[in-house]
Amino acid sequence: MAKRKNYPEEFKRDAVDLVRSSPVRSLTDIAHGLGIHLETLRKWVRENLARAQAAGVTPAFRTGDDTVIRLRFVDEHRNAHRVKRMCDVLRWDRSGYYTWHQNKEARREKADEEEGLARRIREIHTDYRGPTGPADHPETLGPAARGEPQTCRTDHAGA
Repeated sequence: MAKRKNYPEEFKRDAVDLVRSSPVRSLTDIAHGLGIHLETLRKWVRENLARAQAAGVTPAFRTGDDTVIRLRFVDEHRNAHRVKRMCDVLRWDRSGYYTWHQNKEARREKADEEEGLARRIREIHTDYRGPTGPADHPETLGPAARGEPQTCRTDHAGA
């Protein structure tokens, strides 16, 4: 069994700071570079986050945060801060934010459409008391699958 190592608190803090300031480098790469086990580094990062949350302090963004979360952050704070400055700090191209912002209405329409579809699926699921296949729901199928006559789109008279 390997001997357990005791690392100084300063080393742990510096390792966690390195993780937070290096979004491109993987935890594995950082742990290897520091000469520590990957799971040890993960534990330190989790402990640091738990301490920060207990103190009521949380970082605005962490490695792996979704782009949409960041775009929403900029959108929510654009009245308090200039978009250009926020994008510079976050190291983004402003055009990405403005494209996302201009497509807000289209995203809202798509979300409404998807919610309507999800509602319809739930209704069918409830009506038929469980998941079933398309053959059990002819109203969801096209005309050919329902046995209705199809119109031919090609002219076979010359054949």
